Amino acid sequence: MSDSNRSLPPLLPRPSAQSIANDLPRKRTELPRKRRQPVTNACTSCKKRKCKVLYPPILSYPRSPAKMPQSAMAIVHDVVLASIKTWNGNPEESIQAMQRIRDAENVEEAANSIAGAQALVQMPASTNDISALQKQAPRERSPFEDRQPKRRQLGSPHEDSNFMFEKQYMIDPRDKYVDNNMFVDVLARELPLSRWTTVSQDDRQMNHLLTMFFTWDNIVERAIYRPIFEEDTIALDPSLANNYPRNFCSEFLVNALLAASCLYSLDPAFYKEPQDSSTRGRRWADEAEILLEKIDKPSLPLLQGLYSLFVYEGVIGEGTKAVKYFLRSMDVYKVLNDTWTTQQRGGADDARLERERQAISWCLWGFYCCEWRSSQAFGFRKLTRKPKMEKAWLDHDFPLSKPDCVGYWWFPYPVSYQIQKSLQVEMRTADVALSEIAEETLDFIYPEEGQLPPQANTQRALEIYDKYVEWKYSCPSRIRFEDATVPSVILLHVGVEVI
Repeated sequence: MSDSNRSLPPLLPRPSAQSIANDLPRKRTELPRKRRQPVTNACTSCKKRKCKVLYPPILSYPRSPAKMPQSAMAIVHDVVLASIKTWNGNPEESIQAMQRIRDAENVEEAANSIAGAQALVQMPASTNDISALQKQAPRERSPFEDRQPKRRQLGSPHEDSNFMFEKQYMIDPRDKYVDNNMFVDVLARELPLSRWTTVSQDDRQMNHLLTMFFTWDNIVERAIYRPIFEEDTIALDPSLANNYPRNFCSEFLVNALLAASCLYSLDPAFYKEPQDSSTRGRRWADEAEILLEKIDKPSLPLLQGLYSLFVYEGVIGEGTKAVKYFLRSMDVYKVLNDTWTTQQRGGADDARLERERQAISWCLWGFYCCEWRSSQAFGFRKLTRKPKMEKAWLDHDFPLSKPDCVGYWWFPYPVSYQIQKSLQVEMRTADVALSEIAEETLDFIYPEEGQLPPQANTQRALEIYDKYVEWKYSCPSRIRFEDATVPSVILLHVGVEVI
């Protein structure tokens, strides 16, 4: 450490004072700067760089809002409000942009349209232009702006996938068509069903089952005309019912309907064997099978009862029995369609004859509508053809079109008594039109011997597909799927998608 602190001897002599003075930096003489000449004609880019921006004057006010003048508070309020409006955007401009997007044929055209509109909005306007615009008469509102609803209304739920799953859209049909404050005094008959079956004597329980059936069934119920069924259940003698030329109730039909009604209940009181839900309704089905052996004449209750047992056995019974009931019901329908439509009945008043005509028309056309769903499942051609009876439900005085009829209203029994229109008449018209297309479809899919397979006639397949699309768009508003609030309407569209 001591050696490093010692001073070293100089190796070179020190420079003289004159040389040091010569090495000092000399002062430079700066030439005067040339001033830039003013340019009267400049390019567009230079003009943009040199343009002056007029900002609002910055006023120095105290930080406390209480000490600020009223005019300053108003300026701050206007600036903040304008910023919020700019941030949120204008709903009218958004709607116009959406309209341009929908009207455009492709994405590029829509983007160019919106870009051009924004460029027009951002162009500065001179004071002369503004004054000229102010003098012009106010423009008329376009029809599109006048038709702007408070909420979006879609022609199809697939039109906008984001709006499709919103809660407002999902509950909109019920809020629109179902009135929670509506009270309707519907005549509910307590039917004496214990007179028509030996399985149970509890009319209250059996009426509950039948109400469940008419509320939730959308297969057999199509072929049953409820007003005249209830009328004959009360008026006819069960032991003499088969002797009447045209009756709409029988012991076989009542037992078959009660068996099918048990498909909509899990009450252990309806089980044949305790703790076994597959035996619910079996006692009524067994009694109906015994009564069926004694019937040899075709009738409408026989047709309805056979189809009821077909549905019951197909769901929780034996499949072999179900096929047997189905094929026999087809034979009964063919006989009824040939005889009941041509026979003239005497011995009854005109009012009863009119009710019978309405009931026969409703039941036969209803069976024509529900049969093709079963034939499709079996892989058959449509086994029933159009009934020869006219469509009585199109008459203006048809009972199901009147509010005092029990079938005019529908409510989700027993969950709720929130009542609404059942739309049975409108449904039947749409169902018949759909069944006619289904008949063409099944004949095309399952051709007769000697005909070409469907793969060889693609043009015919496209024609049938177009008919289904046309049927969807021709349905009334309440029968469309997006406005459906009744289960029968929903299942109608499910059948379309299945086929």
